[in-house]
Amino acid sequence: MGAVSPQVLKGWDIEQELFCCDLSVERLMELYRPVPTFSPLPEYPAMERDVAMVVDDSVEAGSIYGHIAEARPRFLEEYVIFDCYRGKPIPKGKKSIAIRLRYRAKDRTLTEEELAPIHEKLMSSLLSAFHGELRA
Repeated sequence: MGAVSPQVLKGWDIEQELFCCDLSVERLMELYRPVPTFSPLPEYPAMERDVAMVVDDSVEAGSIYGHIAEARPRFLEEYVIFDCYRGKPIPKGKKSIAIRLRYRAKDRTLTEEELAPIHEKLMSSLLSAFHGELRA
């Protein structure tokens, strides 16, 4: 970083001072740290549902995440796969995937009557898409 030599400026017919710098964008990106932002705590409580479904061993967790993201029903705030189990009593060639779904309304407390059809529709969609069944 610095001023361009007067001889170079004269050779290019530039009559004013000129400064230049060379930056490594890759190095700058390595140093970048996002500034944490404040989010107020939610005013209303969440409703969580833990579900486990038995699917073929070939089903990838990423596919399930993608399906939930696409279908993302109203009030779904967060979802995470927290367990993958193979073994008795799960049939060979299958696995059990457990998902935690968190629902929340920003303006009020959700009721069970309000949430039940939304959650059932999402579960029906997941079971259909991955040929799964709910694990008891």
